Amino acid sequence: VDVIGLGGAGCNILQEVERKIQLEDIHFHYVNTDEAALNKIQTKHEKILLGERLCKGLGCGADYNLGKKVLQEDIEKFSFVQGSDLVFVISGYSKGTGSSAGVLAQYLKEQGVLNLFFAIKPFSFEGAKKMQIANQLIKELSQFADAFVVIENSKFQKGTFIDTIRAVNETISSAISIMLKVITNPLLINIDYNDFKTVVKDGKRCVFAYAKADGVGREKQIVQQVLKEKMKRVKTCIIFVQGGEDMLIDEVHFIVDNINQAINPEAFPIFGADVIQGKFHIETVFLGVSKEYEIE
Repeated sequence: VDVIGLGGAGCNILQEVERKIQLEDIHFHYVNTDEAALNKIQTKHEKILLGERLCKGLGCGADYNLGKKVLQEDIEKFSFVQGSDLVFVISGYSKGTGSSAGVLAQYLKEQGVLNLFFAIKPFSFEGAKKMQIANQLIKELSQFADAFVVIENSKFQKGTFIDTIRAVNETISSAISIMLKVITNPLLINIDYNDFKTVVKDGKRCVFAYAKADGVGREKQIVQQVLKEKMKRVKTCIIFVQGGEDMLIDEVHFIVDNINQAINPEAFPIFGADVIQGKFHIETVFLGVSKEYEIE
């Protein structure tokens, strides 16, 4: 499995993923046009500088068209994906480098590599023009990606600015870390690679939710967070729940049953679970697709 952080936002989140999970079968790739930003990253994994001719290591200057040109010119630097079982790509759609994800999706499709993209939209206060560009880029991504998740930055907008950024990074990095663990490690109730492939292959836009809670009524908090997403059209999905040794069967039943009631009655959910030694909060990841039409 290969995980690519594309651009500044993608690389920042990938750093969080790397801190959370260390598995031999997972390879991280930090990709940017900003050489100074790449140099700051502490990792044993690969760093890839794009656009040395066009950008000279100084970034794309928030020019998404330049980002596309750079990636097209340096597409051979992604040849490591050949033969990969699965590629995750994380990118922000507000500046140049990350906004080139659609070009990478086309390359992955041509290589026949199963892929899941995490596309992070800008805050609404960043302006209508930037949001319009992001929506257009996501539309381009949808033509080639097997499956993609759209993350709305504004959904996390509360408290201080740094708290909001941390909440975005924590949500995406935790969910990706859990998914990587799920498909590469045998668990208490297992979800294997082919289960994941069933959901992701040609899934297009996914419904995605990650929730974490502890204390009294934590199962209700989990359900409340997950059901904020639009679930009705989901036909195939993964529901994964993990917690400590104190996690009750009634808590698991409540979470999974309530999610199942919210999705399409004809849906085929794939359930997995794991128990962490000692006391641990409950975490739930939901990934669902319709298979028939894009979920709005």
